Amino acid sequence: MTDIEKPAFTFCPGNFEEYADSAVDYTTIELPTIKATDNSGQKPLVNCSGIRDKYYIGEHVVRCIARDEAGNEDTCQFSIQVRCEYFVKL
Repeated sequence: MTDIEKPAFTFCPGNFEEYADSAVDYTTIELPTIKATDNSGQKPLVNCSGIRDKYYIGEHVVRCIARDEAGNEDTCQFSIQVRCEYFVKL
């Protein structure tokens, strides 16, 4: 029997935004674990691109691919918008 069913993500965060730390132009974000399951009962391999130690001001796209042993794939993609918040001293 050939497995033609792709894995399914059980958790894929949606798009979100963060603010850069006040003294620098980046922020650090601890992303939650991206998880997927497969109908075979085996845990699919999940690889993500776009994950960094520092996220600088701007938009960052994270793309994860879950692949089962039969080569079937599913994709989880979300963006992180890092903004700078300036305060004007009166």
